[in-house]
Amino acid sequence: MSQKEIVYQVICGFVKDQGLKVDGRVELTKSQKLSVVGIMVELTQQGRVEIKSEKEKHNPHKYWVGCVNNWLRKDIRLNGGNNYEPTYKKGSRVSSEVRELKKLYEAVMLGNDQEVIEVVKLELDLAIQNDELKKKPEIDKSFLPESLRHLV
Repeated sequence: MSQKEIVYQVICGFVKDQGLKVDGRVELTKSQKLSVVGIMVELTQQGRVEIKSEKEKHNPHKYWVGCVNNWLRKDIRLNGGNNYEPTYKKGSRVSSEVRELKKLYEAVMLGNDQEVIEVVKLELDLAIQNDELKKKPEIDKSFLPESLRHLV
């Protein structure tokens, strides 16, 4: 049985045992979530539930806190039938240099000095190119086994 299914069953059992009313979305308080996590940790210690990651096995409480929170958000049976869409901060992956140059470019565009606009635009384009180059490291295929070289 998958971890998603086990978390779902434990949460449903907990809600039923507590006599909680659920109208679509399961909303648990912090203490209720901790109780569910405690059940998951207990099941892990009994060997009825397995954590596959060696790193996570050392602290099952921390692992199950994240897992329970994730499935409360993502499982449509628990979140009221909504498709989970993660929120991303716009521009969070852009370097501070690019972000500041974009602000400068927008400010300069309000003026009429074409020469300054061109210089700022060139600097912005160069910064964006440098930022993109930093994200794509070059990989020497000769160090990879023959069977993995096609992936690069």
